[in-house]
Amino acid sequence: RLLNVCLLSSNPFLLRLLFLMVAVAAFISCRHRDLVQPTMTVSPARTEALNQTLLVCLVTNFSPRQVRVRWFQNTQETVRAVFTALIQNGDWTSQTHMMLEITPQPGEIYICHGEHPSLQGPITGEWHKGSFMDARDSVEKEKWSSHRGAVVNESD
Repeated sequence: RLLNVCLLSSNPFLLRLLFLMVAVAAFISCRHRDLVQPTMTVSPARTEALNQTLLVCLVTNFSPRQVRVRWFQNTQETVRAVFTALIQNGDWTSQTHMMLEITPQPGEIYICHGEHPSLQGPITGEWHKGSFMDARDSVEKEKWSSHRGAVVNESD
């Protein structure tokens, strides 16, 4: 139904309320369309069974919610990864993570590959086992982060 114009003109409070509602709706609409580029962190978590490592690819702070995340072992996409649901952060951005359980081998490279409308190209995070000594020590210490394809080693 259309709001009676006479009612609005005779009641300044209703006119202000309507203006405020339109302004809030416009803000929400504009804010929702903002493109916020994701950040990505790839980190290992050791599991005790059979020297396996759980790689976690955390993709955070992106908007809109559409995102595609995949794991690659060397150059081949792997389907063994487990994807979690998108989580809303409460500030119009979202986050998600994708996990891959592996048995690290020397020379193997694992790449988390993310695509998002805010990016010109994919964002990637890379992890590999530096040496095949004791995985118990080296895997725990290695942490790789990336942003827009640049890989940064955050090892101790």
